[in-house]
Amino acid sequence: HFHAQYGEHRASIGIQPPSVIAGHLPARALRLVMEWTTLRQEELQRAWRQAEAKEPVDEVPSLD
Repeated sequence: HFHAQYGEHRASIGIQPPSVIAGHLPARALRLVMEWTTLRQEELQRAWRQAEAKEPVDEVPSLD
């Protein structure tokens, strides 16, 4: 999972499948986070494996 923040709102987001584990984001922000999570599955999975292996984590591109 990863953490998303929008203003004072915070949420933990599961990667596979994309889902809110805890917290809350406004609807528009949540839609964007879920779209990004879906589009960036491979990069997020790789970053998770790197973090677990205590390796430097590659940046995951933003939603452009």
